[in-house]
Parts: sequence; structure tokens; C-alpha cells
Amino acid sequence: MLLSCVRQVDGPTPASAELGVRRVLRLGHSSSVTSAVHQAALRLGRDIERATGGELRLSVHPARELGGDQEMIEMARRGQLDLLVASAASLSVASSSMQLLELPFFFPSRADQHRLLDGRVGRRLLDDLRGQGLMGLAFWDGGGKHLTCNRALLSLDDFRGRTFHVVGSEVARDQFECLGGRALPVDIGRAHDALRDGAADGRESTLCSIVEHGLHEVQSHLVLTGHGHRALVVALSVDEADRLGPRHQELVARLARELVVAQREDVRRQETLALEALRDEPGFEIVEVDDRLRSELSGRLLPIAEVNRLTIGTGLVEMALQELDDGRVLDRDAIVIGLDADLQGNSARSGLAIRRGMELAIEEINADGGVLGRRLEMVARDNSMIAARGLANLEYLRNIEQLVAVVGGISSPVALAQLDTIHEHRLIYLDPWAAATGIVANGRDPNYVFRVSVRDEHAAGYLIPRALEISPQVALLLVNNGWGRSNHRAMMTSLEERGLSPVGVEWFDWGEKNWPEKVERLRRLGAGVIVYVGNGVEGARFVELLSRLETPMPVVSHWGITGADFADLAGDSLDRVDLRVLQSFSFIGNERAESLVERYSQRYGVVDARGIVAPVGTAHAYDLVHLLARAIRRAGTTERPMVREALERVEQHEGVVKRYAPPFTPDRHDALDSSSFLMARYEEGVLVPLGATRR
Repeated sequence: MLLSCVRQVDGPTPASAELGVRRVLRLGHSSSVTSAVHQAALRLGRDIERATGGELRLSVHPARELGGDQEMIEMARRGQLDLLVASAASLSVASSSMQLLELPFFFPSRADQHRLLDGRVGRRLLDDLRGQGLMGLAFWDGGGKHLTCNRALLSLDDFRGRTFHVVGSEVARDQFECLGGRALPVDIGRAHDALRDGAADGRESTLCSIVEHGLHEVQSHLVLTGHGHRALVVALSVDEADRLGPRHQELVARLARELVVAQREDVRRQETLALEALRDEPGFEIVEVDDRLRSELSGRLLPIAEVNRLTIGTGLVEMALQELDDGRVLDRDAIVIGLDADLQGNSARSGLAIRRGMELAIEEINADGGVLGRRLEMVARDNSMIAARGLANLEYLRNIEQLVAVVGGISSPVALAQLDTIHEHRLIYLDPWAAATGIVANGRDPNYVFRVSVRDEHAAGYLIPRALEISPQVALLLVNNGWGRSNHRAMMTSLEERGLSPVGVEWFDWGEKNWPEKVERLRRLGAGVIVYVGNGVEGARFVELLSRLETPMPVVSHWGITGADFADLAGDSLDRVDLRVLQSFSFIGNERAESLVERYSQRYGVVDARGIVAPVGTAHAYDLVHLLARAIRRAGTTERPMVREALERVEQHEGVVKRYAPPFTPDRHDALDSSSFLMARYEEGVLVPLGATRR
């Protein structure tokens, strides 16, 4: 019989906790009375009682006394339980952002996970519980996750066809399917009997759970994968929080947070004792995972983060990645490319698309030996389309010794605000999306900005004729910033060249509230078609209002709307509005891009080209990184002034967007013109080129 590896319970019993006090709060958890969770819960009770002079006390209900995690979560949401400690995996059913903490191999170490949970990422995750009737207070530790099995797992092939018990989260199920196995959600309370009866080959568990539930009695092997770290959430029922009032809310939250360090230390001590005890068990084998298998597992499971990214929230994933980057030590021999884009804001999908294009290119180049014998690495920073953040990001990136270039994002105002910094510090700036003419036509000599994207004056020369094909009564609806003004100038010129003028011009701001008045004015002015320049959040509101009209005006749109979750926000209104969107590229039906689509599908878990997020961002960024690599090879150095000159001398490149011959010259830093443009329409949320057939 394997004895418990922790000290005995101290403190008051649940029964004595309810005698002679003004208010008793009930706390439930699933762990045993000998666990670090229970010890911390008892300490929390003593601290609350001491801090309130007995006004509040805690009644602790351990070991599933009130039910499993899901039952207790529902009780707390209904106000029938005051506090609970539940796993992030269990809470992910109610709050999908919690799936971040279930991603295998996402956090390099437990210390990295703790650092993020104690900072902005943790605060965001706890705040997300509010909508589920819970007030998140703190993260406690549940231990590292490993695998028990009825055989050794020494290679990827050993996972094929195997069935593993998991806590019921989507991510936990995905990871075994990625390895060719199968996942069965089985509550830990039933795990022993289920494994004994052969319902599964193994289970994902922590060391202390293996000991506590006797899994070593019905399994022959422990495989120390350490593929994740079980996070536990201390949460207060919102109903009880309202009854407690702000003062006691903050008191309970502070005391729960103050126990974090001690509770985590207790878990580590218990894990050490559990592992020692398991090593002494006759017939039970412990397998250490070597670096080779760990790397193979990590690589095979990489797509899980991407498959679940939009469910978790791409902004939250990027927040976590950026904070992990802050703690990463870069290879001194690496060549670093920075990314400064909207990765967490309203147009985060544009940043995601750019990131993915860069990742695919970097992966391809590194697999071919890198550049000048050195690997490429990316360091990403979010600007959320805020110019001040963009400037701060450039300051951060320029201090990276190995930095050779920065790839920008969707926001023209951010890029325009960065021009002085770019040229003062001779930063090569590669633009895969922002379209304002002045970003490249900036008057600097030498010019450090290179673009594979639309240029507004070219866009205007393309959009206005497309609008006139629909109606001569053209109206303009433009965002009131540098990007909108750049388009306004170019569109007015394009109309004047044809002896025309717009029937009306309306300007709007980010977060615009007066859409009904603007739409009504354009209708009264007799607009037969509206040319829209703006991003997705505002665009969705505009299209939704148009759809309510008896006869909605058609819309010809710049591509800013494609960088956000526009189609989701616009919903059914897209079925009633004739919306045509400028694009420079599409993966759909594109033979040139077939191999890239296949690699994208494998890495990010999409079925086909229709699943590629904001495709122009991916294609442009992919080509820009390859063009940069060619320039570095041509220059024979990573010295930025020499690489800048080499970019102007690259003779040709077979890119995914087009064959560049050449991409840039000393007098031309825009690689695309209107000959690359096309119009697309949303079909079931996917941008499909006009005239393209479904595949």
C-alpha cells in the first residue's frame, strides 16, 4: 500500500467551522484532505477569520464532498456555493480562454507559466470568468502533467491507436488525436476502476493524483512527459461577492493571492515525495523522456495552439507569446526579424495572418540552412493600432543586437508615426499590409521602407472604376485618420480625372456611434454605390445598418475590413448587401500557392485554402521574408544599410503573390501595383475572388 506523501490535516474541521460566527463561507474542491490544495484552503480560512475578527469564517469541503469540479462550478454560478478551487481544464467548459493553460508544451517551464499567471495574462483569464458568474481570485498550482500507461511510450509510434483518459477539455482531447491516439473524458474519481477494467491504455495525470487515486496499481508505466502544468483557479461566486461588498471581496482576493507562493512550494514538495514513492513501487517503471522524443512530441503537438487560437482568443494567445518572448534568451548567432503589428486589438487577425506568413517563410528558410549559415528568429510585439505603442515597440526591437528588419502591420497611422524612428536608427521596415501612400513615398533618402502591399493611390485607381461599373453616383465613407485621408486624396483625383465628383463624403472615427445618421445622409444624397475605407469592427456596424434598408446600396471596400473578424460580426447582413472587397491575392484556386496551402494546413490545422485567415497578410509577409533573405545573401552581411541597398538590387524572385522582376528599385519601393489587384466577395464568411468556383 503506497502511503500518502504529505503531512496530515491541521486546522478546524468543517463542522466546527460553522459554530458561533456571523457568516460562514463554503469552499469546495476536489482534492484530498492530504493535498496542498486542502492545506492552502485551511490556511485561507484561518487568515480570513483572523483578518475579520471572526466576522467571516470558511467551511472547507474537500475530496468531492460537494461533487466534482463541474458540479461545484454550476453551484457557484447559481450562488449555491461561495468559493471553489477548480482546474482550468474544468473551467474551460465555461470560459474558453482557460484552454490557453491546457496547451501542451506552450509554456517552456512551470516558472514561465507562473510568471504569466501572476501578471497580465492571469488577470485577463480571471476577468473572463466574470461573464460566467464567477470572480477569479488567484491561480494555485495543481502539479506537472505526465502520462501513465500500460506500456512504455518511447516514440511517436507508441502513441498510435492508444486511448488515454483526460479531463474533459477540448485541448486535452486534441493532443492525443494529434498523436494518432484517442482521448476519453473520464473523471479522476472513476479513473482507477476504468483503467483496471481496460477502458483505456493510460491517463494524463499529475504525480500526486497518481498516488492519491492508486493509478500505479492498475498501470505499469509512468512516462515523465511534463507536457503541461495543471493550473487551479480560486474563484468566488459573483452572487456571494455582491453580498460581501467591495471591502471583503478585496480582502478574500488578497488573502488567496498571498497563499500562492507557499501553496506552489507545497505542491513541489509533494511531487518530490510522490515520485520517490513511485520509484519504490515494485513492478512500476518510470520512463524519462529524452530530448529527442520531447522535441518530436512538441513539434507534433504544435498545431493544437493554432487550431484552438481563435476559440481561446488570438489576442490572449499573443499576449502570452509576447510575455514569453520577454523572458526568452535569443541565440546570439540568430538573425532576428521583428514584428510590430496589431496582435491583440480589434484587427488582431491581420497580425495573426502576418505572423503566420513570417513563420512559414522562416521555417522554410531555416530548413534550407538559414541565411549565411545562421538561423532566422522572430520577435513579435503588439501595437493594437496605437501609434505610441508602435513607437515603443521600435525602441524595444532596435535594441536587439541581432535585429536586421521589422515587419509592420495593418495600421497606416502607426507606420506613418514611425517613419522618423525608422530612418533615424536605419531600421529596415517591411510593410505587408498598411496602404497609405506616404509610408513608402516618405521623402527620405535613403528610404528604409519597402512594401509588398496595396498603395492607396493605386487602390483608388482600381476601386473607383469598380464602383463606377455599378453606378455613377459614387459616395465615399472614410475613416478619419492618415489612412482615410490618403485614400480621400487619391479617390478625389481618380474621380476628377473622369470629370466626376462624389455625391457625398462621410468621415467616421474608430468606435463611431453615429452610423445611422451617416448611412441616412448618403441614402438621401442618392448614393448608388459606397466606397468604404475602414477596418472590420466599424465596417460590420455599417453593413448591418445598410442591410436594414429596403434596397441596400452596394459597397466597394478597401481591404481593411479583412483584418478583423468582420464576417462574424456582420453575420447575416452580408447576405443582403452586395459587398465587394479589394484584394491583391487569393489562395483559392491558385496553383502557384498549392504547396504553401499544404504547409499552412499542416501547421495551423485548416482543411483547405478557405480556412486561411486574412490571406493577403500571410502571402505578403511570406514573400517579404524571402525577399529579405535574398537581400542578406546578396549583401553578404546583416549590416542594415548594406541589406537596404541589396533589397533595391534583388533582380527577381518567384514569390507566392507574383514573380517579382525586380521587386524593388532605388526609385520604387512598392512591389505591387494595380495589375495584382482583384475583387472578392464573402461566401459563408470566406473571401472568394469574383468569378472563382468553389473547390
